[in-house]
Amino acid sequence: MQYYRINVYRREDPDYCFIEQAPEEILYLSASIQDGEPALSEYPDSVVAKMDPAKKGIFLSDFISNNELSLICSGRVKSIIEKLCGDTCEYLPVSIENHKGRIASTDYFYINPLGHYDCLHQSQSKIVREDGQVIRVDLFVLDKKKIEGLPPLFRVPENPSRYFTSQALVDALQKEIPDLTNFNLEPIDVAD
Repeated sequence: MQYYRINVYRREDPDYCFIEQAPEEILYLSASIQDGEPALSEYPDSVVAKMDPAKKGIFLSDFISNNELSLICSGRVKSIIEKLCGDTCEYLPVSIENHKGRIASTDYFYINPLGHYDCLHQSQSKIVREDGQVIRVDLFVLDKKKIEGLPPLFRVPENPSRYFTSQALVDALQKEIPDLTNFNLEPIDVAD
């Protein structure tokens, strides 16, 4: 099975909106969301993410690119992810505000894959460490012996602000949403 990293920063079209920073309502909670920690119990009723006027894009895409390294998806994407991933993720509602201060949509969600899965091939991946601590990962390679039982959407402990998905989820999204937008994938190798 093929796996991918979802690039949440890249926009496939500069006309798509971009979120520069976490909404004020969840400024401190966003670190938990980026790390895969449960956030639902502390998540406020009304959260509004603002389009970045410096990026100038105004159109809503299914995956909203952002600088906070969060997975922000449309309601139709959330429905498919929820069907395949169930309670391995949290689905946190967020409204999107346009450059004029108006709500452009209330049908978006932070998708928070919970926890981390130890599935990187330690010798094939390029993991930069300093004093035993992971500084960054320059190349992700999954370990074939560790991928059995992975959920369709997951994170790794070496870099929890990165999102990985299986071919099964990619296929389901592309089948159910033929006009899927801004779904930026980078193939990930699997090694023995």
